[in-house]
Amino acid sequence: MAEALHSTTWLLDGSIYFFRGYFGMPDTLVDSRGEPCGGVHGLARALLAALQRHGPAEGLVAFDKSLGSCFRNDLYPDYKANRAPPDDNIIYQFQQCERLCELLGVSHASDTRFEADDLLAVAARRSKSDCIIYSKDKDLRQLVKVNCRLQDILGDDLHDLAGFRSAYGFEPELFPDYQALVGDTSDNVPGIPGFGPKTAAKLVGKYGGLEQVFASRVRWSDDKVGVPSEGKLAANLVAGSAQALLMREVLRLSSDAPLPLGAQRRQAVQAAALDEFLDTMRLRRFGAELKRLELI
Repeated sequence: MAEALHSTTWLLDGSIYFFRGYFGMPDTLVDSRGEPCGGVHGLARALLAALQRHGPAEGLVAFDKSLGSCFRNDLYPDYKANRAPPDDNIIYQFQQCERLCELLGVSHASDTRFEADDLLAVAARRSKSDCIIYSKDKDLRQLVKVNCRLQDILGDDLHDLAGFRSAYGFEPELFPDYQALVGDTSDNVPGIPGFGPKTAAKLVGKYGGLEQVFASRVRWSDDKVGVPSEGKLAANLVAGSAQALLMREVLRLSSDAPLPLGAQRRQAVQAAALDEFLDTMRLRRFGAELKRLELI
């Protein structure tokens, strides 16, 4: 684990850690109503780690509520079409996650047109100090820069600027160009047939964005980027150029998500209501640890 960054603005991808708990916790974990609550426990675990590291520093938890209604579905109707809509229990648990944030005084945000990633992107781009984004979502790698890191708060997966450049050979803002070539099966985003991570990284690292990649076709063979100019891969890339440009737009994080200024400000803990909530959600250990650390 990285050392505490008390002066750093922290941004947490709530949905990632919710679903880690939702799918990872036993079905026998239920709240006082008998409702499964593993997702709430998953978020609580990530929140505890963030609060332990950052104390009273400003932070934001973002949630996804845009499945099927995201602006990306306007661009590409099949975006995330491989995912089932949330059932009643997921909706209930998300509501409890938002309630937990409110009672702890931790800001949270969601939107039916923009994803959690977009909200986190707006917050990260606004940051005038160091910030760290806690998530395992690879789409957020495009936000990595000198003063912004990406890390799994419950693991050792860390992406800083030097590490990203070493791993990929190009700048983080070009990550959507790379993704548009390889595709993203988790989001139902197609890539160019035959293109894997190594070939895509060579092309983007050598030429830059997709426009520069397409304009350099006569050099592909001589530059030894793994795409002979007259071979099948080249034909696939030329035939799929319009698709790749569209998928890049789908994969780019928006700067237009409606996140209010000052959205990361901490509020007061609602101690009495929090105590009752922790009982309801069977989160007594979580509460005891917060008190031990003098975080509430």
